[in-house]
Amino acid sequence: MHTFSHIDTSGVLDMKFNPQCVGKDHVLAIALSDGYLSLQPLDIYSDAEHMWGSDERILVVDESTICLSVDWSNQMIADSDPLVAVSLSNGQMSICGRRDGSLEVLQKWNAHTLPYTTIPAEVWITSFDPQDKNAVFSGGDDGIMKLWDLRLQGASSRPVATCSEFEAGVTSMCWNKGDPSYITVGSYDGHVRLFDKRNFGHAVSDYDVQNNAGIWRIKYKHNANYYVDGAASATSGTKNELLLAAMRAGFIVMNYDADRRFNERVVYLEQGTESLAYGVDYVYKKGSDVDRLEGYVGSCSFYNHLMHVWSYDYHSCSVCLSTVLFAQHCQ
Repeated sequence: MHTFSHIDTSGVLDMKFNPQCVGKDHVLAIALSDGYLSLQPLDIYSDAEHMWGSDERILVVDESTICLSVDWSNQMIADSDPLVAVSLSNGQMSICGRRDGSLEVLQKWNAHTLPYTTIPAEVWITSFDPQDKNAVFSGGDDGIMKLWDLRLQGASSRPVATCSEFEAGVTSMCWNKGDPSYITVGSYDGHVRLFDKRNFGHAVSDYDVQNNAGIWRIKYKHNANYYVDGAASATSGTKNELLLAAMRAGFIVMNYDADRRFNERVVYLEQGTESLAYGVDYVYKKGSDVDRLEGYVGSCSFYNHLMHVWSYDYHSCSVCLSTVLFAQHCQ
């Protein structure tokens, strides 16, 4: 494997593509370690030399604060002018967007502090409600998940709802677009929890991964795009299948049933025993048989600097991650 194209930045903590193309460009929101949010246009149809356009950067707070995660407000809502939520290492949340055509910080507030103190707690993760751009969730090192209404943010900065049933920091959030009333949440405590956003004081399902797990990232299969003649389309189906990057417990495939109870399907994908599983995602394309999709899973881990790409049987209902197509050491 070789590097197709690259740009130089400070440390990258998170990145997400705008779900909707801007002209011919795919715009990548990047959370940077020097306090900047970068919006990087990418023309996938250009050659490598001209693939990256000029990025827009905005200093969200200051250069001593780390941008930890980002999310777009237009996951399921058509919006040519979406918002970007940014969670920060200084305990704050920030909402960025355009005002008079310029990228600006539109809102910023103190969101999380360590229990019984005024000490800021890292806001590890943020996520918009995919059906409501005014509703944004945050999860912090204080072990609390909060829901914020952007129409109410002001001097008080009070969440409209909270959940504190976690035993450690809240680190990951993901929505299943096929079941968008429910948000799946991961924590350093090794549990995967499913919440009804309409009443999320208590989880409707709770699964303990064990094996010294910490749930750093969650990705749903049906949120992934597949590619037909270069065009992205949403996958379809009814399986509520998800991938976990579970730190010391490796990479795990799970699903939940009609009663929304979690079932573990694959315990561990070999990535190295002295590593932390941090990143994982799905992608699909049409196979030689036009009625079938060919699937791939990308995974990456900390300490051993490994990236794997796995082949994946999209249609199988059994254990389906099989062949490692390549393993790349990254510097």
